[in-house]
Amino acid sequence: MELKKVIYRTVHRKRLSVEEIADEVGCSASLLYRCANPNDPQARFPLEKLLPLMRATNDYSILKHLAFRSGFILYRIPPRIRHDKPCDLNKFQAMFTNTFKAVLEFQEGRKSKEKCLEEIDGFLGSTLEIRKSVEKSEQLRFDFT
Repeated sequence: MELKKVIYRTVHRKRLSVEEIADEVGCSASLLYRCANPNDPQARFPLEKLLPLMRATNDYSILKHLAFRSGFILYRIPPRIRHDKPCDLNKFQAMFTNTFKAVLEFQEGRKSKEKCLEEIDGFLGSTLEIRKSVEKSEQLRFDFT
């Protein structure tokens, strides 16, 4: 997918009107319409307006797209993790097993790429939650029951 299409989807998600987004971003609505138009290859969205656009729409798919096109994978670090309850290591291990199984099924042609990627993304998100718990705590308590 092209960056222009990702910008178009961000602008036209319908959570806010184009005029409201333009007001929050600090540009004109006509600039947003033009720069988000995938049929106008001459119009370029100003780089300095990308972050305000993502914040105004609460849609970071542009950032994910840029990371992916650059050979990176982008995940949001969970904002809040409860540190008072033990990590469920068995649940995490089951997610790893399911993710590995999904990759095998994808290689055998029994699972679609999209479903396989959903499993991988879920596993990586859980891994980030554990990472944040480790970062915020002296020691993790695991529940082996």
